[in-house]
Amino acid sequence: MPTTPFERRTRAAQDRLRDGAGDALVLFPSRNLRYLTGFDEEPAERHLLLFVPREGDPVFLVPKLYDEQVREASWVPDVRTWADDDDPV
Repeated sequence: MPTTPFERRTRAAQDRLRDGAGDALVLFPSRNLRYLTGFDEEPAERHLLLFVPREGDPVFLVPKLYDEQVREASWVPDVRTWADDDDPV
């Protein structure tokens, strides 16, 4: 059962994906990211994205320096980080 408005919105987006709208969403810093997660950040040179699969929980992929900020601002529990000297892919 979704516990926040952000989680309810994300689950509703997944329902749309299951209805045939697509396989997944990939969101970068934008109004859409803020709408689904509560995390608000301006686009920058570092990769930061949210992957929302049709089934299962979404995953944040963020630079290590954003780890704490994302965990505090977002309902998404799966936050995966990378360091500047790592390949984010």
